[in-house]
Amino acid sequence: MKFFATIISRLLDPFLVFFSLMIMASLQGGASGKELLSTLFVIVVGILVPPVSLLLWAVRTKKVTNWDVSNRRQRVWVFLIFSLFLFIDMFIIKSLHNEELLRFFIVCLVSFVGTFFITLFWKISGHLSTLAIAIGMILHWYGFLWLPLLLLLPILCWSRVILKRHTLAQTIGGSIYGLLVVYIAATMGFV
Repeated sequence: MKFFATIISRLLDPFLVFFSLMIMASLQGGASGKELLSTLFVIVVGILVPPVSLLLWAVRTKKVTNWDVSNRRQRVWVFLIFSLFLFIDMFIIKSLHNEELLRFFIVCLVSFVGTFFITLFWKISGHLSTLAIAIGMILHWYGFLWLPLLLLLPILCWSRVILKRHTLAQTIGGSIYGLLVVYIAATMGFV
């Protein structure tokens, strides 16, 4: 059971989900052909590789307990460093001149800051909040035909609980938080 939970957790890792959504947002913003390829290159090299490399280094050198940064004290420092990356990434995204991608990125940035503040008091699942944002955005962009994607939330909840990374309440909290972020952004007409 743990084997399948690990696979599910890794396939729906926030970095992978975030990357997939960045591609979708780029496409929604009209990127195609060479522009899409250059956007993907910038996203991978400029936005994903630096924090992933830093996290891998931190895990290998035992600066953090594991990839999920289970220790809440360590999580605070990781979140602060990732916040710096995200604010720098905002300028990188802005230079791509893709309004939909920029709006999506701002939603993710606001969500990340909110998750950081929540984490100071209570640990919610970043996996679930990121997946919930992804599903919310896909529903917003492509319609309710994609509603079955919501079934991924309880599957990932199960995975995170089985792996003892979160409690059931923390996974539900992450799911609700992510969906709420997208709902508020859509209601305000931001996305």
